[in-house]
Amino acid sequence: AKSICYDSFQKLSRVKKLNLVLDLDHTLLHATADYLIKTKFAHLLQRSDVRTLILPMIEDQEQPQSKPKYGSGIPPPPYLLPHYVKLRPHLSTFLNTLLPFYEINVYTAGTRSYANHICNVICRYLVNSMYDEEDLHLLNQKRQELEEKVRWFHVRKRRRDVLKKVTMKKTISTEEKEDDLKKNEKQEVAQEVIDLVDDGDHEGKSVGKEKEVIDLVEKEEAKDDKKTTTKTADTNKKRKRVSFGDDVASDAKKKNAINGPKDNDDSPSPLPPFSFNKETKEEEKEEDDPTEELNHIRIQYKEAMDLEQKAMVLRKKIFSSRILSRTDVGDLGREVKSLKRMFPCGGIMAAIVDDREDVWANAENNSTGRPGEPPENLLLVKPYHWKEFSGCRDVNNAAGMDLSASSSASLENGSKKKNHGEGEANDSNNNNEEKDEQQLLWTMDILKRIHERYYSDNLTDDERQTLSVPQILKEMRREVFGGCSSSGGGRKIKILLSGLVPLYKQKSFGEGDQKKPRPSVVRYAEDLGATIVSEATPDLTYVVAARDGTEKVLRARRMAPHCFVVRPSWLMECYWSITKRDVVPHIIGPMPKQRPPPPLLLQQQERGNIQMNQERKSILLTGTDSSDEEIDVGAAPDKESILLDGTDSSDDEDDDDFAAELENEIMASRNA
Repeated sequence: AKSICYDSFQKLSRVKKLNLVLDLDHTLLHATADYLIKTKFAHLLQRSDVRTLILPMIEDQEQPQSKPKYGSGIPPPPYLLPHYVKLRPHLSTFLNTLLPFYEINVYTAGTRSYANHICNVICRYLVNSMYDEEDLHLLNQKRQELEEKVRWFHVRKRRRDVLKKVTMKKTISTEEKEDDLKKNEKQEVAQEVIDLVDDGDHEGKSVGKEKEVIDLVEKEEAKDDKKTTTKTADTNKKRKRVSFGDDVASDAKKKNAINGPKDNDDSPSPLPPFSFNKETKEEEKEEDDPTEELNHIRIQYKEAMDLEQKAMVLRKKIFSSRILSRTDVGDLGREVKSLKRMFPCGGIMAAIVDDREDVWANAENNSTGRPGEPPENLLLVKPYHWKEFSGCRDVNNAAGMDLSASSSASLENGSKKKNHGEGEANDSNNNNEEKDEQQLLWTMDILKRIHERYYSDNLTDDERQTLSVPQILKEMRREVFGGCSSSGGGRKIKILLSGLVPLYKQKSFGEGDQKKPRPSVVRYAEDLGATIVSEATPDLTYVVAARDGTEKVLRARRMAPHCFVVRPSWLMECYWSITKRDVVPHIIGPMPKQRPPPPLLLQQQERGNIQMNQERKSILLTGTDSSDEEIDVGAAPDKESILLDGTDSSDDEDDDDFAAELENEIMASRNA
């Protein structure tokens, strides 16, 4: 095991990288399998950050087998269920920025198939591909259908051309035969007439008579044709339409008409016989050539496949096979995640990004942290919930706890009442929600700072071997509020909780008791370097309250009028970003009074003012200046009178108030 740890350390050190473990659901994305999404929010599915994937939905093996749903011995059918995925804002920036500094791993409570599909979806989004797996399948299916359509179009076209030539030849040959028959008949009739009239004429005379007889026969036929046309017009008889088709097909039609079609005949039906008539010409004109559409689809499919290939190359580069799912560690169950299952050495060079800390706290073999608390290298993030998916069933596990959700619910409800029934206002709210989502940018900044500290040029290789990511994160958290003591003149951040943790739970743990897990809010404040107090004191800094008007809040405003009463969202943002956030957006009630400078700073200012006043008095009395600077003579008498008399009636009241406040501050600091 030690050799494996050393090899992994050397491998990461050569490329100056660290390990990063990412959760999927509610950390990088929000997924749902609700079938109503496609009908209710079809317009949202056209967004580039909203994706669709099809997964087989099989009955969970963890359910009890006492009540089989499908009967004994019959396995449940694998249903194909669409999953709709909304990727978190700034995901592309997050992954592209951290890729040179971290080896990215995935640890999810979903199945292996779900994890693989989600990684593919993320990589398609990174290469700007709008085609998901289902879209590629439909596009390929459309391409194949058009290819078959084009093939049959050309087959029918060639068949029409061939049959057209054949029919033309048949019509020409039949007309020539009819002309020859008529000519022979006329000659035979004329010969018979000549024989009857004059059997003894010469050959020349017979030829002349033959012509006369033929002319007479043609005239008689013309008269007969006129009579027949008038008769057909009177009787309204229609001519039969002649078609040159397939005799076998016509015989089959007759048999089907007499005996009926066969029920079990699965053979494909042949093409209908071709008939060269006016209707066929009209159909030929109406049928369009689908070749142009096929070429367009082929280009579109080629572009989609090129992007798909890029996405798969990027997937291998980002995730490779570093994916761990619930089905891979089935003995742990849904509610436990162990870092040693992914890193047997404990993951001292790994940072974890997850929206749930309870699943990591449930592990029994964490290398750092108190028992029952998550490891120190866990970066907790705000659970991501897309507003459009609210009320829909989530995929896999539920989201983590969000203390800021309750404090911001009232603000959201107020905005909903104002914008109720206004589509444009709702769209603007969705855009603002996307802009306000900064969690991945915060986490990216934290991870960059971790990497800079670990691979700092000021550290030697031996010092770096003793350094770990949990240790760096612990120091970074302590600097958020703990660093304020040095810049604030010795004042330590003290926080009073109201309406968040019962008082008996706050008193049940102490700094020396390292065995009991702390409440989440208490742990957040203490990890950031603050001190939790149970009662209001004059030197109180913040009151983190669930609501305004409680007894603790009112007492804190009386005893410490300079403290800030804020919502839990302020503390959570400080913990999520590991920076001290602005308190103004999270203030409850009126703004507090401006806090006076601390006692040490006041003493320094007083010493500086006394020295300055002595210099000015000497200048006014002697008229000389050691710095040889020019003095405004017009302002000297006023300053001299004040300095000599020691009185200023305009500032008497202000000085009294300031002295009283200063005395209270000094007494409070001594008592503390």
